[in-house]
Amino acid sequence: MNTIISVMLLYVFNSFHQDAYSFIAQYILEHINEIEKISIDKLAYECGTSTTTINKFCKQLGLDNYKHLKGMLINTKEGRIEQIKKRYRQFNSEQFYSRIGLKDNIDDFNGCIERVVNLIYNARKIHMIGAVYPLLLTLNFVEDMILFGKDFCFEQIGFKETKAHYQKDDLIFLITITGRIVTLNKPYFLKLNNTKVKKVAISQNMMFDNIFNFDEFIQLINTHHNEIENSIVIEILNYIKFVYFNKYTNYSL
Repeated sequence: MNTIISVMLLYVFNSFHQDAYSFIAQYILEHINEIEKISIDKLAYECGTSTTTINKFCKQLGLDNYKHLKGMLINTKEGRIEQIKKRYRQFNSEQFYSRIGLKDNIDDFNGCIERVVNLIYNARKIHMIGAVYPLLLTLNFVEDMILFGKDFCFEQIGFKETKAHYQKDDLIFLITITGRIVTLNKPYFLKLNNTKVKKVAISQNMMFDNIFNFDEFIQLINTHHNEIENSIVIEILNYIKFVYFNKYTNYSL
């Protein structure tokens, strides 16, 4: 479902070029559960811009003005939560294990997912890091987790220098199927390894567990088929979201 939230996430996702619109989108996403109480003047002040720019941003999204945007966000949240509840009422764990190719060590896997969920809950901000395409796989996950009240941001690790500057109560969430991203960004990962920030990785590559000492490592199976591996990443993110929904939200199924 293409929602107003997912459109704003695309502004935030473009971390190579940040402009007034990306800052507006980021602020709205970080305060989405309070948006009904945020006036256009307050939004302009907090984003260091003008009310005219706010309304231009709304028109860029296909909306008449900020009032229209607020109404859309409120309706989107209510509709999305109902969709999530309906989907999770039908969730079947055994079918999920089959879809990701998990046959053994199911208890260990669930223990890891539980710990990842706890790290997400306790984090001030979750930094989704990776190359462009793996990060695109996380958009649906991030959209729903924002509705659950968590603060997320995207960091595309590309060919420019990336600085590993995080607060100690942040969480790094790395998505890299093969782990090749480390070869292209060794200085970043070496610095990251020396920080006290909590780190989670989803990858086929064991180095995040035994070399870079990530706090939690979810290992992907190697199917030798890119599209299947991409779908497994999405399935695991959905399962993390499912466990988080049941443990830490007030929404009842």
